[in-house]
Amino acid sequence: MKRPLFLVALFLVVIAALRLGAGGADDVPPGFVSAKRLEAAKELLIAGQVYQKDETSIYLKSVVIYDSNVLGQSAGDSGQGIPCVENFICEMQEEADIPLGRTVAVQGIFAPYSHATNPGEFDAAVYYRTLSIGGKLRKAQMKACGEDRWPVRNGLYELKCLLKERLYRIFPEKEAAVMSALLLGDKKDLDSELKDLYKRNGILHILSISSLHITIIGMTVYRLLRRIGLPICPAAVGGSVLLLLYGGMTGFSVSACRAIGMYLIRMFGEVAGRTYDMLTALGVMGAAMVARNPYYLQSSGFLLSFSSVLGLGVVSPVLAPPPGRKPSKSAGKGCLGLGRGLFQSAMASLSITLTTLPIQLWFYYEVPVYSVLLNLFVLPLMKPMMITGLLAMLVPGLGVLGGIDSIILRSYEFVCG
Repeated sequence: MKRPLFLVALFLVVIAALRLGAGGADDVPPGFVSAKRLEAAKELLIAGQVYQKDETSIYLKSVVIYDSNVLGQSAGDSGQGIPCVENFICEMQEEADIPLGRTVAVQGIFAPYSHATNPGEFDAAVYYRTLSIGGKLRKAQMKACGEDRWPVRNGLYELKCLLKERLYRIFPEKEAAVMSALLLGDKKDLDSELKDLYKRNGILHILSISSLHITIIGMTVYRLLRRIGLPICPAAVGGSVLLLLYGGMTGFSVSACRAIGMYLIRMFGEVAGRTYDMLTALGVMGAAMVARNPYYLQSSGFLLSFSSVLGLGVVSPVLAPPPGRKPSKSAGKGCLGLGRGLFQSAMASLSITLTTLPIQLWFYYEVPVYSVLLNLFVLPLMKPMMITGLLAMLVPGLGVLGGIDSIILRSYEFVCG
């Protein structure tokens, strides 16, 4: 048994899947209420803590419902609310600059998210359930506001807004929206036609915070700190803290959580003097995330993210040619080296396609047939685009580098078309 920890993690994921299938994940703790029991188009008064926001909405966790008819209890009359197990999105009628971490009371019309009615259609209810969100309040109005706040999270949010503004100064509007999604995890302004074009051609994954971001940012910082003479432990801590702050700024998406978690495991191995194993780290992160939220197993983003790495770790070594004798110094040069690199890239792309194919068909009922070949063109350009984009966004005076990213993005669009 080469990877006992991976097998244990896989066993825990299977147990979580069985529990989810049996309905155990829907159990509500005593004294709590689920948003599934609430009536649509009903006015609610709720209180909660703001953990995320945008220009028009706030996201509340630790929600308490103040309503006289919930479960037949007179919560509103007694002044004691009923805690809810899910979070809520409140669509505010007026723009309110509310700091993250602040406790607020909001009143609005409750609207649950609907399930898909056709095969392959986006299932809003399942998607938001994986985010622990039970519904939204429309036409929400602020009724009360506390004084508490999260200084670090607020600082990261303000930094994100500043960096987004800089991107829109550097790039044209269409390319700025793509770079904002690519670097900051903000997909709100993406052009719907461009997003659909990327999706139909199988390259929508480039807009997610993924292992490429973590490798470029985390490993670059770690190696720089090592080169200036810092010991392994401080260098690993420095890179890890920076990535956690970056994850907090970009919203900790599913793929970001997986990638950052695997990076932390790798850094722990560096400190402990142990060899890093990608599949073991993948299994540990899968088990940890599913234990926290079993509904991830119904998320296409979660399954695609993990299956793509599984393809690189399991399928790609099988498709690659067996190792032969040690190549000479000149063997990797010229056409031979180029051909070997293209072959390895093709096998990696094919491996990801094979492992994600069942998930693509299950959720979307279609598969992009050109994605293997297209990714051979797209993926090699991702690293230079990321590096030049980060430099243009972060370093004053280097905005001219944005021209390189604009050319790459337009070439993506041309090839997809």
